[in-house]
Amino acid sequence: MNQNPTTEMNINYDRGRVPVLHSESVFVTARDDSVVLDFAQSAGLANQQFVVASLGMSRDQAKKMIRAIQDAMGIE
Repeated sequence: MNQNPTTEMNINYDRGRVPVLHSESVFVTARDDSVVLDFAQSAGLANQQFVVASLGMSRDQAKKMIRAIQDAMGIE
């Protein structure tokens, strides 16, 4: 659900400073006031995961992110 469908935004990033990381797994920890997403890749050993990025946000931000992902994927 795009909350402001008429607004366009340009998003820029420095590819030298902001790497794009591949993630095979995500581990979610939710508390009363926050949510943490730990994105991980599998390693050579069986059942071994290494976190490549950790993203923390408020519960309200997490709800907005869920809606944005659903919109991007065409999920209602």
